[in-house]
Amino acid sequence: MNRKEYIGTLRRHLRGVPKDDLEDVLDDYREHFEAGLEEGRSEDGIARALGSPKALARQLKADFMVQRAEDSASIENILRAVLAAAGLGFFNLVFVLGPFLALVGVLFALFAVAVGFTFGGLTGIVAIILSSIGGYGYTIGGHPFIGLIFMIGLSLGGLLFVMVDMYLARAFAGLTVRYLKWNASIIKQEG
Repeated sequence: MNRKEYIGTLRRHLRGVPKDDLEDVLDDYREHFEAGLEEGRSEDGIARALGSPKALARQLKADFMVQRAEDSASIENILRAVLAAAGLGFFNLVFVLGPFLALVGVLFALFAVAVGFTFGGLTGIVAIILSSIGGYGYTIGGHPFIGLIFMIGLSLGGLLFVMVDMYLARAFAGLTVRYLKWNASIIKQEG
């Protein structure tokens, strides 16, 4: 593979990387070719020494996505970083994507329960107030006041649960980025 083919393949597989970063990476690899040619090596030999441009692009893209997630820990950036890391091999698919999806599912379930408590309590408050006004006598625990206190507690507990879940989600995002960085460093050491 000559320099033009190598750089072209690398460019194609680095789709999605911002143009400035992409050009920096491509310039670095053009310099590798120039330095190798000055040493008297062939373009094909340089390309073989650099390794597969597809594998290199996957690694560079994963590094870039992890850095982007570290700089701005949005759901989109973290998900892209996880998917890029999962694309590095079967090991990462099992040990990055699997646990990530499981923990996201747990966080989502906790959030759904918290929202359910909050809205369930609010609905109960409205039902008790309306039934008291209409004379229907809807009660919990024998007296509308006891039911009202219970529903207010349920709503406030749900709101507290939402706040705790948001804290857990932020902590999970930070831990995910740190894990991806650690994982990337392990892969680089193996490569």
